[in-house]
Amino acid sequence: MKSDQHASSPHVAAPATTVGIDLLKTHVDAHAEPACTSSRFANDTEGRRALRDWVREQGATRVAIELSDHDDRPLHQCLTAAGIEVILVDPSDAIDFARLIGQEAENDLADAAVLALFARMDSAEACEPKAETLQELAELAASRLQLVVVRDYLIKTSKAAPEGEEQNIQDVIQDVQTAIAGLDDRVASRVRSDAELRRRMEILQSVPGCGPWTVASLCTEMPDLGATGHPPGAA
Repeated sequence: MKSDQHASSPHVAAPATTVGIDLLKTHVDAHAEPACTSSRFANDTEGRRALRDWVREQGATRVAIELSDHDDRPLHQCLTAAGIEVILVDPSDAIDFARLIGQEAENDLADAAVLALFARMDSAEACEPKAETLQELAELAASRLQLVVVRDYLIKTSKAAPEGEEQNIQDVIQDVQTAIAGLDDRVASRVRSDAELRRRMEILQSVPGCGPWTVASLCTEMPDLGATGHPPGAA
């Protein structure tokens, strides 16, 4: 992989130093462009700090992290607090970009190298880490959605259940519904404890058809509604 080839690619913006990060369960692989230097760090507090310092040593102010099943929030927050822009890349976008530039990712460091090039694109937008309250709401919403799916499946199953089994399924449905109600209470309590979030939710709930969970989803997925233009808002 030669840096002069990367710099001349028509698909990337020139020559700022950027870093691609492949986040794994136990470690983090990082690659800097155009210097074409790489390093590996432990995926823990000390390792994240070492990675932050390494990014600074490379002269980079912009990194790209591929979204995965591993929690990227601690690293995102660590880098952002150091004044480093963080781009969160959807895996499908990373794959498409790798194909576009003819760079097959054969290992974790190769993945990081592709991400470093992705970060050099003018169209790659950095984002701030979600506030703790919004992140908690997003996690509660995800848990609630899973329970709703389970409940709906059980309701459908109960209609075709053998005689004598329907009541057992109904008992399980009731347990799931109780868990859903518990999540509803937790969301309401969390919103009441945050003055700004409470104000925004009160405004949104004045819109016909916007229930508590619709509002919660809007607040977590579009945290700065006031700064959102009409096309994104409508989408």
